[in-house]
Amino acid sequence: MKISLTAFFLIFLGAFIIVVGFSLLKKENREKFFDLEKNNSLLLGFFSLLVCLPIVILHNIWTGPWEIFVSLMGWSGLLKGINRIVKIPVLYEYRIKKMQSTSNITGYIMIVFGSILLYGGLTN
Repeated sequence: MKISLTAFFLIFLGAFIIVVGFSLLKKENREKFFDLEKNNSLLLGFFSLLVCLPIVILHNIWTGPWEIFVSLMGWSGLLKGINRIVKIPVLYEYRIKKMQSTSNITGYIMIVFGSILLYGGLTN
């Protein structure tokens, strides 16, 4: 069975986001992630680059709705990784302030969002 590149990235991102969403349902995991963002954003930036750079290189397709969505996810993740590495003060402070107000609703939203991506990948 041959799988399209778009379907592969939708399944990959969907599964990844679902797992992260479930982990964010626990308060202690949210606090650990917040500490990681505050103290080791460089590490998270390199991780974002590691995940999103292949999407940008291999899937820069702007024709259909799912293809555009995967390309946008790749580019936004790449820019987020660069922002974490460079630490632009205004954006860094905004991200930290936003993360302080994060509740377990974020986890549920991520699970739903990841499920939509997974569905798109399995039906594409």
